This record gives sequence, C-alpha cells and structure tokens, in this order.
Amino acid sequence: MSTSALPALLGISGDAARRLVSGGALLAPATLARAQVTSRATALGADNATLQVFGADQPRFAGAARRLLTEGQRTNEITDPVAFGAGSGWSSIFSGTGAAPVITPNYGAIAAPDGSFTATRLQLDKGAGTLSTDRSGLSRTTTTTAARFVWARTLAGTATVQIGTSSVTPGVQSSLDTTWRRFGVSDGGGTHRIMVLGGGSGTSTTADLLVWGASSEAGVGFASSLILPPAGSPQSSTRGADLVSAPLAALGVGGNGACTLLWSGAMQVAAGAVTALLQLDDGTNALRWVVDNLAGNGSIRIIGTTGTAAVAGTAASWVSFRLGLAVDGAGRAALCMNGGAIAAATGGPTAGFTTVRLGTNATGGSAAFAETAALQVIPFALSDAALQAAVAGLPA
Repeated sequence: MSTSALPALLGISGDAARRLVSGGALLAPATLARAQVTSRATALGADNATLQVFGADQPRFAGAARRLLTEGQRTNEITDPVAFGAGSGWSSIFSGTGAAPVITPNYGAIAAPDGSFTATRLQLDKGAGTLSTDRSGLSRTTTTTAARFVWARTLAGTATVQIGTSSVTPGVQSSLDTTWRRFGVSDGGGTHRIMVLGGGSGTSTTADLLVWGASSEAGVGFASSLILPPAGSPQSSTRGADLVSAPLAALGVGGNGACTLLWSGAMQVAAGAVTALLQLDDGTNALRWVVDNLAGNGSIRIIGTTGTAAVAGTAASWVSFRLGLAVDGAGRAALCMNGGAIAAATGGPTAGFTTVRLGTNATGGSAAFAETAALQVIPFALSDAALQAAVAGLPA
C-alpha cells in the first residue's frame, strides 16, 4: 500500500496528512543540508550497478527502490580514490613466485561505476607457489582501524582476490565476476590490499581486474558510501552529515508536539553508538522525543528527555522495517514497529516543540546511516489501534 492511500484508510483528509519522503522525492516543507566543500557524495544508481555523484545539499535517492539516503559525517583518507598507478600512494607488492602487477590507468574499454573511463586495469599473477609469501598485488598504508573498500570487477570470468584487509587468512577473500561491486572489510590492520596470494588462502593464481573508487574511513566499524574529492583536486575528502528537517508549524503541528510520524526504510545497526532515526525537538537536544537505535543490539526505542523509555522491537542491518510514532502532546508517545505491539513511553515533554528531524539529532550528531522509503506526518496523535493499522500499511 502506498503512503498516499493511508489517509483515506484512516479517515484523514489528504491535506492533513503530509508526505515528506515519497516516491523518490523529498517534499516541502522538508529540507536537506549536507556540507561537502572538500568532497563529492555518491549513491547507488537506479540500476543498482552504477554510481551517481551529488553536490552539496542535494538529496540522494539510492538504488532501484529510490530511497532517501542519509548518513553521518565521514572522511575518505585516500586522496585520489580512482588512481592506482605510480605516485598514487599504492605500491606494487610481489614476492616468492609472484610477478609484479601490471597496472594500466584509465582503461578505456569498460566504463567505471560512475560512467567515466577512469578505471585501472590490474593484472595479477602469484605464480605456482603455495606459501602466503607468494603474492602479487597492490598495497597502501592507511589508518590502523578503518573501514576499507574498493570497487572492482573482472574483465572476464571470475577470480578470488584478497581486498581491503591486512590479513592473509582464508576467510577474507572476495569472489569477483564481470559486475562492478564494492568489496572490502572493516579491519584492525594498517594495510589496504588488492592481491592474489598463496599459502592455501583460496585466491586465484591469476586475476585480470578493473579497480576504481578506493576508500578508507578511519576509526569506524562499517563503511559508508564512497566519498570522492572535488574533480581535479586530490585530497582527503569529508562528506558532511545529511541533515533533514521540517518546521512543525508548516505541518500543522502545535508546540505540544501532538502528531503522528509514519516511516519505513532500512538502516545500519551500529555496534558502538546510539543513532537517532526520528526526532521532535525545540531546536536543541534538551527538549525532545527521539526514536533511536540502541548501541550494539538493534533495539528501536522511544524516549523523551523528561520521562521513561520503551522498546518496540529489534532491527537488523539493511533489513526493511516500518515504524509509527504517535505523540499525544500530554507526555505520552506510542511507538509501533511493523504493525506489532505498542511500546508506550510516558512523562515526556509537552511544550516547546518546533522541528521534526530525520536521521540526526538537533546538533547533527547520533547520525543514522539509513535509507528512507516513506516519511509522513499527521498533525494529531493516532490511537494505538489506528497506529498499528497505519504502520502495517506502509511500503517497505
């Protein structure tokens, strides 16, 4: 069922129920801000294979589902993510029976994920050796704790290659074919590698690859979308957090915050930090209702700054789910996940609300790395039963 069908189902006028994210669009009065003076942001294209490149403050609708992508601030420490030849920071690594890699920049026969012809052809051969020191590939030094990846494919057929990690163990190999995909790891070592190696590690003897779009994000447990520097300006590049918000007054919601938020999509369940998915606040984090993901366990909860908390269910990384939040304006908020049982938090704030936010708190922190299929605001609180029905009818 589409979000446009929900108002009629619930007996709500179309003017009262405002869609903010729907059908691959961000709708007024919602706005998005994303600082990226030293970077270009990317998102997976509608064909689920190519990449689109976005300027500052442009909403990113990702993949065939055209969901709104929101992410926290991240930095790619690789200064030129599409360069792998001499002077790029990558070093040829070969030893034992392994041959020196053959590197051909700007290979012109096959387009890179962004449609340009800037991919590098990388021909690897570890020879006949069986030791882990029999190897052929590229290596570069990065921050010790980092999430690393590179876009890669074969020219033909398949190959098994070690990508991203410092390890030489069998469990960190990637199987490549002729489709561009992102391969990598979150790893404690300080080396970003693309190689075939011996020693029973499972890699192919030879590999004829195309590589493009390398990334290393320091100090994080999972990778975000590829961050590119400005065209023609190699440098460490930082993409700002996606800040999505709308004024409650423009949505017909009063200062007591009485409203219903309906959301569907998917998110990264972060291991080390609480992430804010939906928030109503006064412009600060001192007065708010927030729907967040608790660190480490995937629990989706509702909590007000002055009251109790309640957990509605558990999310898994990038598995679609649906949420409904009904704030009654008198200190109670009801949260429903996937049409299930209501989780009610009480004793929350009852005045001073000005803003609804998606994916961050009021200071741009606790960012949720998420994709939003639908977000809708109704300027009053649905009953618990109506909230369950509305959530069950949301698109995934």
